[in-house]
Amino acid sequence: MNAKRCLTLCSRTGRAFHAYYPTPTTEELCTSNVKLAFELIQAAGMVEPPAKLEEIVAGDSSAVLRVLYGIYSYCAHMEDEQRRYEINNIREQGEMDEYYGNNQKPSVQHGLINLS
Repeated sequence: MNAKRCLTLCSRTGRAFHAYYPTPTTEELCTSNVKLAFELIQAAGMVEPPAKLEEIVAGDSSAVLRVLYGIYSYCAHMEDEQRRYEINNIREQGEMDEYYGNNQKPSVQHGLINLS
């Protein structure tokens, strides 16, 4: 995860990552970790996780699998959408030349885009 995405998720949830406990020793700390994970899932654009917080903290394997499957399905759907977008926006070289024949062709000079 890049830093920009990390900061975006932190700002959306209103909590910093220091609220995550790598080795929780109490049920309260486990609950805090799961709550943070659910908030991050929702901040990423997914629907509410298909399991209850208490089920995850209790270690219910079917609840954990439901959440993991939800994350997997969301990521697979996003990849499919990206592929569809890329396929729909493929242009042949002739089409690009024709497009730029009517418009200014951008050129890059010293890292800046120049339209002249």
